[in-house]
Amino acid sequence: MAGADFKAYGTIETYDAYWAVRGVPAAWAAAAPEQKAVAGLEASEYLDLVYGHLFPGRRLRPVTEQAREFPRDYPYPVEVDPVTGVPPALCHATAYLAARYVEGDRFLEDVDPGIGGGGGALTGETLRVGSVSIAQTFSEDAPASANNVRFYPRVEQMLESAGLFGDIGRMERG
Repeated sequence: MAGADFKAYGTIETYDAYWAVRGVPAAWAAAAPEQKAVAGLEASEYLDLVYGHLFPGRRLRPVTEQAREFPRDYPYPVEVDPVTGVPPALCHATAYLAARYVEGDRFLEDVDPGIGGGGGALTGETLRVGSVSIAQTFSEDAPASANNVRFYPRVEQMLESAGLFGDIGRMERG
């Protein structure tokens, strides 16, 4: 997506402010700014991929110009930041997930399908922001599960209570 903007929902400062009134997790306090930035991007990606289809309204710009699900055109009033068009609840959910990411959670685990069977879950990963570097290792003896998506009830409650699930209501999983 040539002109699309892949920014996170919120900034390191907004994440720090979220945690300042709740008690800062040790891993978040110890994380370098680059780690926090990557965590915010990963959390934003997770929110878009898992909950994007539930968000009310539609994107303001085409996907080629707006990579994230927000800002949106809403069919009913939703509290949003007047500058970014992003609901504060979405920034709070991003802050919560970013801290979980820094603690080691991987929201949408990558799996190696394994040629001829035998693929496994992701066991190691290296990410760098400066001079971009990605390395992944997969286990050979731990088969990947059919559902490698993690769900966070607290995040769902944050989004639902802010009216971000539209008319659909709480997401159901089978």
